[in-house]
Amino acid sequence: MTPLGTPQASSDGALALDRGVPSLRKRIIRRLTTPKGAFAHLPGYGITVQLKGLIRQDTIMELQNEAETQIAREPDVAAVRVIAQQRRDAPNVVSLTARVRTTSELTDTITVDIAG
Repeated sequence: MTPLGTPQASSDGALALDRGVPSLRKRIIRRLTTPKGAFAHLPGYGITVQLKGLIRQDTIMELQNEAETQIAREPDVAAVRVIAQQRRDAPNVVSLTARVRTTSELTDTITVDIAG
């Protein structure tokens, strides 16, 4: 798989656009790493949970629920389940692992780290 952010060229040399699962992965990562309110034209877009200081279990659960809500808003998503876990090697980081089923019945797993 090509790393995120790498420009692709089509067979005729034009800039290629992502579609399918690679496009969905990029949109999910953008949703989970964007603070809510960062896009004035998309007021409900992004995550509101801020990780500062001691990360409590209720904060992790809130982040997990909000991540599921955000991912479910993507039009290509049929179902999503997110597991949020505080990393043992980095206590100020929560890993969000999303298992996504698309409307075309493809599945993918995406992990995003949210740092405080």
